[in-house]
Amino acid sequence: MNILKISTTMLALSLGVVALAPRAAADEYDKKMILTFSEQVEVPGGVTLEPGTYVFKLQDSQNDRHIVLVQNERENKTFAQIFATPAFKLQAKGKVQTMFWETPAGQPKALRAIFWPGDRYGQAFLYKNQRANELTSAQPDHEKVPAE
Repeated sequence: MNILKISTTMLALSLGVVALAPRAAADEYDKKMILTFSEQVEVPGGVTLEPGTYVFKLQDSQNDRHIVLVQNERENKTFAQIFATPAFKLQAKGKVQTMFWETPAGQPKALRAIFWPGDRYGQAFLYKNQRANELTSAQPDHEKVPAE
């Protein structure tokens, strides 16, 4: 009878430890992704990112899930805090997708939207009215660039 009690107690303790152990899987809450650019890229707010590696992730906010932080690779410097809108596409891809607006010659590419791997929903970036109008005039199909 003692062996049964000891075995039951050990099993219960083992299950408790497993249940309370931290998960090894990545947390998808902040949708963190690492992007490397080989040329300059413009993000809303008049910020130009130099070629290099950057971390894009959703800010931890209970009110708005469309605030994107752009940080350096070590995540100790923030280059931009961008208010975005939901973006949607029909098919999810298994890799990060970035979309850019056409820009006038000599200017860095303007970031249009980002989609996390496996998601059909992403973040679309809005530019200030004046910059949105400049980008609209550079679009070959005269597509209107949404503004803040």
